[in-house]
Amino acid sequence: MNIMQLQVADALSFLTFLKSWAETARGESDIVRPQFISATLFPPKNISGFEPSTGITNQNIVAKRFVFDVSAIETLRTKYTDHVNSTSVPPSRVEALTNFIWNRFVSATNIDEAATDTFYIVLHAVNLRPRMDPPLPNSAFGNLYRIAMTNPFMGACANLASQVRESISRIDKDYVKTQLQEGNEHLEMIKDTAESFNRGKDSCVKIFSLEMLVLFRLADASSFLTFLKSWAETARGESDIVRPQFISATLFPPKNISGFEPSTGITNQNIVAKRFVFNASAIETLRAKYTDHVNSTSVPPSRVGALTNFIWNRFVSAMNIDEAATDTFYIVLHAVNLRPRMDPPLPDSAFGNLYRIAMTNPFMGACTNLASQVRNSISRIDKEYVKSQLQEGNKHLEMIKDTAESFNRAYSRCHSRAREKRWTSWKLYGTLGGAVHNSAENRNAR
Repeated sequence: MNIMQLQVADALSFLTFLKSWAETARGESDIVRPQFISATLFPPKNISGFEPSTGITNQNIVAKRFVFDVSAIETLRTKYTDHVNSTSVPPSRVEALTNFIWNRFVSATNIDEAATDTFYIVLHAVNLRPRMDPPLPNSAFGNLYRIAMTNPFMGACANLASQVRESISRIDKDYVKTQLQEGNEHLEMIKDTAESFNRGKDSCVKIFSLEMLVLFRLADASSFLTFLKSWAETARGESDIVRPQFISATLFPPKNISGFEPSTGITNQNIVAKRFVFNASAIETLRAKYTDHVNSTSVPPSRVGALTNFIWNRFVSAMNIDEAATDTFYIVLHAVNLRPRMDPPLPDSAFGNLYRIAMTNPFMGACTNLASQVRNSISRIDKEYVKSQLQEGNKHLEMIKDTAESFNRAYSRCHSRAREKRWTSWKLYGTLGGAVHNSAENRNAR
């Protein structure tokens, strides 16, 4: 799993970081690395009195998905081009689509254009990089975007495209310099907007925005990136586009999953997250260290294997694990991409949740050899495994159900004697995408 908070970076930074990470892992040399220059360009501000979560809610949200193909969007562009004079610029794809959805929203909600206790805002995220002086490269890392807010003229709904263009055009190099870099106008505007929102809480407040959402149950990170890349290429009007291939249901026919609860073991309580950064030289040092523990006929550990080995050993040391304990189990997890492991291999454009978890139960007496154990666990997810356990049989599903039952039994024991037992979770994010789970006696209570 790859996690990046929006407070730290925007989507473009996430994609740049992920791409450079993958290129580094493959050993490539011509890598465009993220440039961490945001703090220099935008010095920290005093944000006392500003509450970032103002207006954000997770209640009463209704989500619907609408798909517009290229021809439909071009039809909309033509339609709204007819509303402008010969000297005006025709609407872009985004402007035409925004115009259409807004008009449908107005019609569906029966908006009273004369109402004074309701305000509407149309939001568009604007990339600041090409709008700075000088422009920044796409590799500039940070949350380098601002929201263009359009307050639609209720009597001119059909002309929303030009209003959106005007709102976006105001985010230019002068705006960046005077309001974001040198002054506090933007921050003050956000505070004022938040106050206006709070004053209007008891009134009818609607915020209309365009967002992209991909459920993890439908697609993994590779599918998301393929979809996002092809979408961007389509929007730019490119011709040589690698489009997602929706073939998962054919390769993996639906199964009867009654009795299986996907959320088993997932919690959002009592989670502690820490971030550790290992540069290339440090990882190579770890590889060399653990290579010394294998004989001349063995394969040296990979970067992932060596790093897993190191963090696992630190975990064992920090937890003072009793290697003789029989009421404790540990599992090291790694996400494995199924595409190159199928027969025949699938292209990266194959869309779906095409990964499986390799589970390693570490030998407690051989902690320094965890890298080889991990390699063995991952190697078992091969074309035979995919065919026999995922495509033709139910072995994998039954294994998941058994694991869930084991988890629930252990979890029940933890909570039945809370003073004597505990449930701890350690997560390792990155190329590993893994976690270590354990159910253990609370040694402090013994």
